[in-house]
Amino acid sequence: DKIKSAIMADASSSKSVKISVESNAEWLVQEVALGGQEIYVQPLSMSEHLTTLAQKIDFTEEETDVRSHGGGGGGEPDKEPTAFDQRTWPWAGVCTKLRGALTEMSVLNDVLNVAKEKRYVVLDPIISPDLPTAQQQQQNLLHLLSKRRTLAGAAATLLHGADCLYKTSQVDTVQGVSRSTSDFYKELLALRQHWRLKKSGQNVIGDLSFRSAGSRFWQTGVFEVHKGASDQADGGSVAAATSAPDSGGQDGGGQLRSALRVVVPPDLEGHAFVQVVIQHRDVNGRFQPIISASSKDKRLLIGKPAANLPWQAFLEGAQNVLFCKELFSQLAQEAVHLRSSVPHVVVGNQILCQILPGYQLAINLCHAKVATDKEPPEAFPHRHPKHSHVLEHALHHILRELHQLYLNQCPPHPVSAPMGLPKKRRLAGPHAISRQDLSEFQNADCHLERILKQSRHIVLRKRAVDILDEMTTVSDPSIMVHWSVISDTTESSVKVQVRSHGYEHLCRTPLQLIIGVDKIRAVWRGGRVVCLSPDEQELRDLLTYLISQHQITVAHSLAKSMGWVVLQYNPHVGTGPVEESAHAAILMLSSATSNTVVSIRHGPGCGTKVWIRAAAHGSREECRSNVIKDQKWGVLSGEFKSIDWTKLQGSNFANKVELLLASLAG
Repeated sequence: DKIKSAIMADASSSKSVKISVESNAEWLVQEVALGGQEIYVQPLSMSEHLTTLAQKIDFTEEETDVRSHGGGGGGEPDKEPTAFDQRTWPWAGVCTKLRGALTEMSVLNDVLNVAKEKRYVVLDPIISPDLPTAQQQQQNLLHLLSKRRTLAGAAATLLHGADCLYKTSQVDTVQGVSRSTSDFYKELLALRQHWRLKKSGQNVIGDLSFRSAGSRFWQTGVFEVHKGASDQADGGSVAAATSAPDSGGQDGGGQLRSALRVVVPPDLEGHAFVQVVIQHRDVNGRFQPIISASSKDKRLLIGKPAANLPWQAFLEGAQNVLFCKELFSQLAQEAVHLRSSVPHVVVGNQILCQILPGYQLAINLCHAKVATDKEPPEAFPHRHPKHSHVLEHALHHILRELHQLYLNQCPPHPVSAPMGLPKKRRLAGPHAISRQDLSEFQNADCHLERILKQSRHIVLRKRAVDILDEMTTVSDPSIMVHWSVISDTTESSVKVQVRSHGYEHLCRTPLQLIIGVDKIRAVWRGGRVVCLSPDEQELRDLLTYLISQHQITVAHSLAKSMGWVVLQYNPHVGTGPVEESAHAAILMLSSATSNTVVSIRHGPGCGTKVWIRAAAHGSREECRSNVIKDQKWGVLSGEFKSIDWTKLQGSNFANKVELLLASLAG
């Protein structure tokens, strides 16, 4: 007010200066923008202001007397309260009354609970000496009954524990076999060391499946473990007869008896294996097995009934059945979805796939559910085809590779990327991989395609072995075959050397055969590569042509070492009779004196043919002329005479050529 009056006085004078007075902002400034605009904080409403004041109330604070009263002894008189006193809280009275009401309600609730329920406190009347004697006796009797009931409960607990100890220590005799209860826990501990077990209620159950290894098969391998082997559970196979050497007792035959029995589902009973058979169509149109392989485990087929199997072998057999079912299910699923020129057939427990013309692959699931001494029946019990260890290894490797793929997936990079993306596909963008290379990553061979490729390779390898064995029976020339020790499941190599006995120093004709899946590559000495189809006739024609070329090459080397002059050497002759499979080769030789010419023709089909043209016998004066100065030109007018090659002496082709050239040169 003083400032306002001063301003009004100055304004009334003539010499005053006008000053603009602006009131303070009612709203607080929250932010000043870059353009100079001020953003204010909105004021609180009435309800928000009341809420803010209510939050400041502390109900835990003790009530304090804000007023001061004068005491005796000449105190100062009370001061009149001012309009605004900071020590006085406006909600103090309300807080005090609410706290008092809450305390009274809590006390009332506790009193009601104590009076209604007897578990908190028991109200007994105070015994005074003035009470009658009968009432005292009744009170003593109640105390005695309560103590007796307490002692009876303690005695029952001790008797129950003693009974359990007695049953644990005693030895039961079931079916003539002694077995103690402690042996059950020993074998249960041994079982737990080999198999996954857990307790579900009052039962002990285990798991035979491969889920911990990455399996996603729908069928579960849950089995139950029970005590004793006197009775058998319904709906499942039981194995509880034999046990480890540290079991409780032995039967009459000296075999140890087990203290526990294992119950597996009926679908996992017996023995099972997956059999792969390569069949060949014979003349009558029937398929005959030539090569087979199976996932049979010889350790599980021990020739004993299920009741006499130890629980370890019994569970291994059940797990093997589950393994075979999962393997066959995976192959059947791939056979249905795999596209082929000839559709694959899946019927029951059999898969039929055509691998080559006249050859088919049969995959069978053999399972004997009845617990007998016999093994599961095979697909071809009356025939014993050749066993393939490659296919057997492939059967055991399929599921393990699939489980490894499911269990160990590539971590995402970055973390937001999808799980399981391989590194090659992840780097496809930065490395600018083409569409063709990217499609190769996605179109990987499935497990059935790998087995089909291995089967085709086995068939081609068997064909090559049969043809080479057939060709090695020929004595002239001798064929040496060396198979490579290091090979792949879909590729193998063999080196073939053709040589003539006794003339190995003159010529050796090598040939390397690389047997693949759909073709055979033949590598010659000069590095020339010839690709052959799976037809066995092409390989036979190639080896026959190789032998023909070797014979001509040996004759050429032998003639040069003996001093003969080579007039013509052509491995591919275009004249004469046409060969069916390849070309014939020709070699024309002249003696050192040029009075004899020998022509040798050899072909894969026609064999060996030899012609000789010699100079006319006479004096030298008759042969002399003014035109012909050299005697070698006198041979040109003669005629070739054929020689019966079969009547010549010699152990082989090279020996016959050597004797012939030696006789003509002499």
